Amino acid sequence: GSTLSALTCNLTTNADGTPLLVAGSVTPVVYSNPIGIAGLDGASPIAVPLVVTHLTRVNGGNNGGYYNYIVGSGFPNDKSKVTVTVCSANATIVSSTNQQIKFYQPACPTTDAQTVTVQVGSLSDSSLTFTYDS
Repeated sequence: GSTLSALTCNLTTNADGTPLLVAGSVTPVVYSNPIGIAGLDGASPIAVPLVVTHLTRVNGGNNGGYYNYIVGSGFPNDKSKVTVTVCSANATIVSSTNQQIKFYQPACPTTDAQTVTVQVGSLSDSSLTFTYDS
């Protein structure tokens, strides 16, 4: 071999043009056609943050069962790799994209504000709350 002094990567993007990256530690790899996948010598992992910005619905009846959405970034496109917990109950995830999680709001025996926890791998965020009404 030869040595490269610079490398430009084109990442897959979301509809708004932001890079589609899943939260966690990501080690860059390069795909070069027709050679294939190659690791980058000495590459350090990139820390991709889990960003949770808001719920589209912040209150509702304590019977649950209705759709809600969490908006942010770093979510996996595979819904089985994300967990949402509200009122000590796991929500049923309907779908997950890199910027939005659609889920059924779980029921809650109380009528007050409850923490919403989003977990992706070893990262979690508990900055949102949902208020259950009677």
